[in-house]
Amino acid sequence: MGISATHLSIAWCLKNPAVTSVITGATSLSQAENNLQAADIEIPDEVMIKLEKIYPPVETVESEGI
Repeated sequence: MGISATHLSIAWCLKNPAVTSVITGATSLSQAENNLQAADIEIPDEVMIKLEKIYPPVETVESEGI
């Protein structure tokens, strides 16, 4: 895909419906800005299929509200 592992992992977390929050461990402003670039990455379906073979989706419990 031509992107870093960092960008791919953050983009995957953002696209994954089982992930409710993405917390990165940036230690500098430049790292935080770099991490934000992952929000603009579109992971192609064929890549998502390959990733789901490695990390199968898990069943989640959805909240009905409080």
